[in-house]
Amino acid sequence: MRDLLNIFTLQDEISFYGTLSELDERLKLGENKYFRTKWINENELKFVANRPAGIFMSIGRPITEGIKGYATVTSKNQKEQHLALKTKFRWELILVFVPLIFLIPEIIVGNTNIKSWVLIFFPLITLYFGFVFRLQEKSLFEVFKKSLVK
Repeated sequence: MRDLLNIFTLQDEISFYGTLSELDERLKLGENKYFRTKWINENELKFVANRPAGIFMSIGRPITEGIKGYATVTSKNQKEQHLALKTKFRWELILVFVPLIFLIPEIIVGNTNIKSWVLIFFPLITLYFGFVFRLQEKSLFEVFKKSLVK
């Protein structure tokens, strides 16, 4: 199951040449109009895009944090930190399939006015939003990595 979920997540890595405290300082300097960071524990942090992403973020109070990534920091030596970047599975994409599960029996039985194009509509919407999420996640990763290279 974990391997299947990895298909739907984005992963990358970067090396930072400096101490852990210098990394923390660089992240604070790198936080700008594009992202913000929050340390989860001493070797793991979350970085979140500041701009609204999607309807849940743009209608007033956000329901979700939006586009975010996680970094796990491991020290190779005193002057080099390795950051493994990743995203988590977007459970919002599954919500698109829930109505489809209830509509399939109705379409098969044929006792409804629901057209068969609905069977194509929901997977296409899921692919579209998955593509949009992935583009935003890649953009966030690039901005995050550029802030460490300065």
